[in-house]
Amino acid sequence: MHYRVHLRSLDRMRGDAGQLRRWQARWDQLRTATAPAAHRWKAADRDGFERWHARLAGDESLTAVILDAPAVQGHGLEALRAAVAEGVGVAAWDRRADGNSQSSELLTLLLGHMYTQLPEKVHRLRAGAEIEEDGPLWVGRHIAFFWDDPYRLVDREELLSA
Repeated sequence: MHYRVHLRSLDRMRGDAGQLRRWQARWDQLRTATAPAAHRWKAADRDGFERWHARLAGDESLTAVILDAPAVQGHGLEALRAAVAEGVGVAAWDRRADGNSQSSELLTLLLGHMYTQLPEKVHRLRAGAEIEEDGPLWVGRHIAFFWDDPYRLVDREELLSA
């Protein structure tokens, strides 16, 4: 199976202390919730970006973002960047420019699970999409999933040398 991988930015890990605190606070909220509280970005509401961003910035209980457009320039990338800057560590979207209501519903269902189950659910969805030539799991070939845990160890060689 071949899917795009979004690599972790060490700038986010080592950067501004305020941003790291926001990120950890949202992740701590995510760990105690029964499911992520997703904040949906609708590409059709381009004029409402400031309002959408203000709501995200003002509500730490929002722990995930669902983009109704691919995270590319001119579509959902601005919303994804804003979410990352606000400390969100979980996001999902359909990579196709012409995503449909089926993928939107699937993303909503996917993010309705406990955070610990999400990576396995995404893996199963993608595996099912490889097996199934057509049907409800087919959309799994097009789902992008951003998962960035601020407590995941990086720079292991620095820890080992200490």
